Amino acid sequence: MSWVRSVVLMGIACLAPLAPWVVRNGVTLHEFQLLTPPYAQLPGELVPRGFIAWEKTWLYRFRDVYLVSWKLDGEAIDLKDIPDYAFDSARERQRVGALLERYNQTLTLSPAEDAAFEEIAHERTARRPFRTYLEIPLFRAATMWFTPRIELLPYSGKVSPLAQAWEEDPLDLSVTIGFFLLNLLYIFLALWGAACVWGAQPELRAVVAFLALFVVLRTAFLTTLETPEPRYVIVCFPVILALAAQVWPQRETARYRSSGGSG
Repeated sequence: MSWVRSVVLMGIACLAPLAPWVVRNGVTLHEFQLLTPPYAQLPGELVPRGFIAWEKTWLYRFRDVYLVSWKLDGEAIDLKDIPDYAFDSARERQRVGALLERYNQTLTLSPAEDAAFEEIAHERTARRPFRTYLEIPLFRAATMWFTPRIELLPYSGKVSPLAQAWEEDPLDLSVTIGFFLLNLLYIFLALWGAACVWGAQPELRAVVAFLALFVVLRTAFLTTLETPEPRYVIVCFPVILALAAQVWPQRETARYRSSGGSG
């Protein structure tokens, strides 16, 4: 049973550094907190779970994070900034508009307003469950992986309408499209490299599968968050670059073997 002892010792070693944090939370907050709460809320602070559930039925563009998510409990939210596909009917738009009008008066989401958003979220999910549980997560994954990463650059990222964007600022449009194509190139090379290793070196298939599983699971988890931010998948790019780099050595190895090992 040496493995049991090893697991227990590893568990103790992992929990020991967290002990001071647990004691601090118990003394200061009067709560048992082994880890930071998912929403980093203070005791008694409202977590807008209903509002978040409503966002998860439609929000997938990073633009809407700025206009809706990050304005909550601090700025007014304009109904005109919410896209049409966030509503299934004119009546639903009116309900959301009424809730936002009440919220904008105080700039603080009340428990009653949050519960009303949660009710709308349940109704939308009941009508189209695949939209909430499949379509929107897939759109969010595409947003995180393929959105041009220009948040910290002096570019607007505007590409539509294309002709107008080119006329207003061709450099802005060129950089935005360039970064989008760069994302596509990275993913294409990574898939190509993974296919090369998979076909040429069967002994490394487990490694490729593990790396692919890491990227897929992390992406799937990130789609459950209320804000699909492109920076969240940056941690996956070492895997993408490592797989992409396999294209050239694998091609050279294949060429060497096809020539009979000469030269």
